[in-house]
Amino acid sequence: MERTGTNSEQKRSTIADAAKRAVETRAETEEAIAVPTTAEETMQAIVKILSRKKAKDLVSVRVDHLTVVADYFVIASGTSSSAVKALAEYTDEEMSKLGVPPTRTDGIREGKWAALDFGSVIVHIFHEQTRSVYQLEKLWTDGTNVVEYWD
Repeated sequence: MERTGTNSEQKRSTIADAAKRAVETRAETEEAIAVPTTAEETMQAIVKILSRKKAKDLVSVRVDHLTVVADYFVIASGTSSSAVKALAEYTDEEMSKLGVPPTRTDGIREGKWAALDFGSVIVHIFHEQTRSVYQLEKLWTDGTNVVEYWD
């Protein structure tokens, strides 16, 4: 009698199939991000991208009435230097895929405070400890222009 595979091979195949289905299901349920054409759409796309990557303490701050530098700041935290780098690199990659690459980036390698400039939107990704020192959202708030995001 010929065997078609050992139990361990069958288990590995079953696990691999389950993992493949999980990835496919996540891809199907993950909301597609439209190509942004306005500052608000750019901000919303960045928020979705950072949320997908599990950024912590995600907020957007509308600053167009306070400065000419940008229309929005998006501020997020990572729990470690490597998390800050990963969030910044992922945001850069995903926005570039949408045809909106950052015009400038800074601080990604160090992993304490990464900044990505998308023109009308500037993204600040902080290490948690660094964020508590600078508190950008408190510096730029007028009481009505900060939106917090939760998963």
